[in-house]
Amino acid sequence: MGMPNFNSSLQTLRAELLARRRPLSFAGVPVRGNHLAGLMELIVSEVQKSEAVSVPSINRYVIYEGFLQPLVKGLTEMGEAQIPELSDYDPELDRKSPVEALLKEFDEKCKFIGYETLKSEARSNLSSSLREMWHKVQAANIEFGNEIIGTSHETRDVVIQETKTVLGFLGLLKDVVVTQQLVREDARTILQRKHGGEPDCTPWQSLGTTVTRTKESAFDSLPKLPFLKASLQKSSPNWLRKNLGLVKADQQVRVCILKDAHFLWIDPEQMHPGGEVGGCLNFFYHKAKVVPHPSAETAFVIRPADKAGWRQTATFTGNASRDFIFDVKGSEYDRAKWMAAIEKHLQFAELASAQLGQQVEQQIKLRKPAVTELELEPDGSRPQMQSVEGYLA
Repeated sequence: MGMPNFNSSLQTLRAELLARRRPLSFAGVPVRGNHLAGLMELIVSEVQKSEAVSVPSINRYVIYEGFLQPLVKGLTEMGEAQIPELSDYDPELDRKSPVEALLKEFDEKCKFIGYETLKSEARSNLSSSLREMWHKVQAANIEFGNEIIGTSHETRDVVIQETKTVLGFLGLLKDVVVTQQLVREDARTILQRKHGGEPDCTPWQSLGTTVTRTKESAFDSLPKLPFLKASLQKSSPNWLRKNLGLVKADQQVRVCILKDAHFLWIDPEQMHPGGEVGGCLNFFYHKAKVVPHPSAETAFVIRPADKAGWRQTATFTGNASRDFIFDVKGSEYDRAKWMAAIEKHLQFAELASAQLGQQVEQQIKLRKPAVTELELEPDGSRPQMQSVEGYLA
């Protein structure tokens, strides 16, 4: 072209340029062909408008629109693919959220970019998109979880009135004062949902019915306690009698009565209105147990339930560790019937004592009753309870 060595110099320049070429990047972000073309258009547009080029505009175009925005789009699509589609309640859903992992991946891929404002904007957009999708799935899971899978019903008693009442039955506990309650019955429905946990309950509603009951409920069973009366052979605690060589010298015939948590024995000659009770176990005071006699098939033993022995001994002879032995041979009731009946009276006394609490000793006195207190009315009936005021009038 008129210049000496032009072609060789051109070849040398071309080789040098090719040897030293580097990928075009901006702030560490690679600039591809479409980005470069767009960047040139942006420069031309800026020059035409203001005869100057805005560096922030170039930064945003190359870094945000050229790198961060496509990254956000790709991670959003990845999150959409990873978020599960629900057809029923999933109790493990919260463990399946991809949000935090994708945000961490964004941070890792952007750690070389120094423009924090642009990174923060892109990360905020990514977080908003991912969380919006996740919240929709959570809402659907909550709706599935709230579906009712079972119902049940429960009731409660609400005391609306209490009245102190004397038992009034003919018997050894006729002076005991108990509490009569007027009770309203309420009901509600319990709802079990798919999500488990504590069930939901509808408000309590009255069933419109009321019942009267005894607060000290043990006394409701008092009229049903077995009443036994029969002549039994009672072993005497007297040392002389027990050691006499006479046959059966240590046994005495006694009329034994089981009534109102009391076990009493009476000399047959004292069975008249003015007669005296020979001895008495009051199961409110005498915590006892009844067991078969180890060597006599027709005898049973009433002994202290506590190792310390009987707490009170005023109503019988003998010491606090005395065992009471009775033989039912010849009686109309066998040993098993006596033992079962005594056990029921023991259980009644234990429950009634717990319900009366400290009132036991005030209301039930430890004494030997009169013989006239031991019989039921001729027809076996017991009068109804009456109010304290009526009883004391």
